Amino acid sequence: MKKVTFILHGRLRKKELLKNKINQRLSGQFELQYFQTGASGDGIHLAKLAVEGQTDYLISVGGDGMLNEVVNGYMNCTATFMLQSQGVTNPALGLLPYGTGNDFSKTIGMRKDIEQLARLIENDQIQPVDIGEVQYRSHEGETKTRYFINITDLGIGGQVVKMVNQSSKFLGPNLTYKKAIICSFFTYKHKKVSLTSDSFQWEGPILSLCMANGRYFGSGICIAPQADVSDGKIQLVIMGNLSLIDYLKNMPKIKKGEILEHPEVHYEQVHTCRIVPLEGECPVDMDGEFIGYAPIELRIHKHALKFLRE
Repeated sequence: MKKVTFILHGRLRKKELLKNKINQRLSGQFELQYFQTGASGDGIHLAKLAVEGQTDYLISVGGDGMLNEVVNGYMNCTATFMLQSQGVTNPALGLLPYGTGNDFSKTIGMRKDIEQLARLIENDQIQPVDIGEVQYRSHEGETKTRYFINITDLGIGGQVVKMVNQSSKFLGPNLTYKKAIICSFFTYKHKKVSLTSDSFQWEGPILSLCMANGRYFGSGICIAPQADVSDGKIQLVIMGNLSLIDYLKNMPKIKKGEILEHPEVHYEQVHTCRIVPLEGECPVDMDGEFIGYAPIELRIHKHALKFLRE
């Protein structure tokens, strides 16, 4: 009997009710296993345990941050490569989008729907998905590596998530995030960076620089309409010396996924790139989490995951 492991975000409401619904739908056909996070970073460790336990399907239950941890646990797991060498199939990853933003789920067409997920598992309906790898400077100044499945960005997005991480959050997550956005719009100063890729070079001040595997970020903003999660490339969206007024004016178009025709907005596709700040600190936002600072080096791992999706 195949094994399905669910990693649930610890702050998820009505977890027992959700588990009962999953059991009613899938028990009898599959061996079901549940892990639950208790603190930030637990998803990495729990995903590693699941892979080492030779689960067949590894399901993230939460938002983009939870999925990021599960992906990093999978990618960091030496057992992944050991299993390959022993001829054992690595698990397929899946998603129940029970988070706040759920941006990656919008790209791959996954809903908050147990029936949809169950059908994909029963049919073993998987497709390859790329993973981005980023080297960056940690809070302590060390060079570290982390993987992302959706979007990594520099500029105002990085400043927003840094502000959120450093806030007390007594207003709650949604109000805290909105407050950080408003404060950033009034205080953000464009950061000058140098970008070198396998296909082009660029230098200048940025409002935002997105490295997109998925298409959406910021709770449904289609920032990278040309991104494809399985084409072996990262979509760069460079918003250079764009004013905040221009950004807000174009927000309806951005949300709809329209390509902006503006001299300070550039769309490029790359396999690798290096971004170096030329003045001041440049915070890095990865899948909605503040992870550290540039300089960063990016490369893509084509078809690194098998993913349950439509």
